[in-house]
Amino acid sequence: MLLVVEMDLAKAILPTCQVVGDARSKVESIWNSLIEWGVSNPNKRSAIRQLLVSDRISVESRQFCKTLFQDAIKVIKENLVGKIDTARASFILMQS
Repeated sequence: MLLVVEMDLAKAILPTCQVVGDARSKVESIWNSLIEWGVSNPNKRSAIRQLLVSDRISVESRQFCKTLFQDAIKVIKENLVGKIDTARASFILMQS
């Protein structure tokens, strides 16, 4: 279930990684798609939150889920350098 829901989330977010513009536009695009997906899919959002703390999810599944968001995380990191302290914003970069 986690893989299916995470792939659905990735499908919503990844196209926004290709946005052309300044740093703010790029990060804001990813952020907005994440928020829109969560609002549109409250049950899936809840499922992700519960499944991520489950001890029944294999290490392999967790690793696969992390790879789904590598492009988004890369865009965020590249565009936040010098603008925020990424060590203090671990909630943004939790997949890194």
